[in-house]
Amino acid sequence: MAMKLPVRRDIGQSKESGPFAHSKSWLVTLTTGPHELTAAEANGPQGYVKSCGISAPDANGESFKSEFVSVMKLGRPSSENISKDGIMRVTEWKDAFGAGTSQPFMNIEMSSKTRARLLYLISPIAFLVIWQILLMAGIGDRRFVPAPSDIARRFITLAGTGELEWHVGVTLYRVFLGYIIGAVPAVAVGLLMAMFKPVRIMVDPLIAALFPIPKIALMPLLLLAFGFGDASKVALVAIAVFFPVVVNTYVGAANIERIYWDVAKNYGASQTVMFTRIVFFGALPTIFAGLRIALAVSFIVLVASEFVATKSGIGYLIWNSWELLQVDVMFVGIVTIGILGLITSVLFQEIERKAVPWKTE
Repeated sequence: MAMKLPVRRDIGQSKESGPFAHSKSWLVTLTTGPHELTAAEANGPQGYVKSCGISAPDANGESFKSEFVSVMKLGRPSSENISKDGIMRVTEWKDAFGAGTSQPFMNIEMSSKTRARLLYLISPIAFLVIWQILLMAGIGDRRFVPAPSDIARRFITLAGTGELEWHVGVTLYRVFLGYIIGAVPAVAVGLLMAMFKPVRIMVDPLIAALFPIPKIALMPLLLLAFGFGDASKVALVAIAVFFPVVVNTYVGAANIERIYWDVAKNYGASQTVMFTRIVFFGALPTIFAGLRIALAVSFIVLVASEFVATKSGIGYLIWNSWELLQVDVMFVGIVTIGILGLITSVLFQEIERKAVPWKTE
């Protein structure tokens, strides 16, 4: 089969108008037998685009070309290039495939990730705006339900004194330490339950009996065992995290298609390889689902445990401000927990997107 090495040609700078005006353009061609793969690239002040196309003879021996876009990023696209249905349409891109030529180039939908991230912010912002408007209209008593503007002013005051940062730091330390201590063994136990039936038979009754118990009900026992310091709070978070993670891990590993197990066994895969390459990666999407649930649960049980037997943390800030009737400070603590939950959830989604690239969104 004849094959030519790929050749990159610098076509020069486009003089056309539009989002790719004055863009630098290149063309790379790879010929393999009757097939020709063409990759074009443009990088301009308003956007960046890559495309790929393949040329091959059809059944009648006539040549045809199929083009598709692989990557497209636009910073400030022209309004005329966006239709009402949200489809980005750029029908001409001269100097991309040769000087003085004009070819149909692309017809793609705008990035779904960008739209999703914008929609992600709409609901909380709309909620705050409605909250502020209702209180300004006299609906509700601002002494008991302060407006978002009042909470923001108190938030700035507490942040300026360093008090809020101290409580946030203590809470995050307890959450993440307990989260790691609870999640790591939970993943291991869940995978072992899926791989070995005796392990599942022994562990499953314990999970079924202990999972329904409210974890905050264990706080008196943990105070007796670990004292009034951070250890009791960390232990409570670890216990609360363990159960949702182990259940989701087991479900994900147990539902791996049998063909993957059979292929690995036929090729002589060891138990270590089965554990690390088949079971773990097969269950990874469900593991992340359990980890996200456990992250929210960890904040819930920790804040509840910080209501008593501690003098630091967001939970203590909320409870102490309630006792002193400092309602705005109490709402600062509540809003702070919501912000921390939102930030950690977004970060977790980005980690999951990188760790599980094959997962469909």
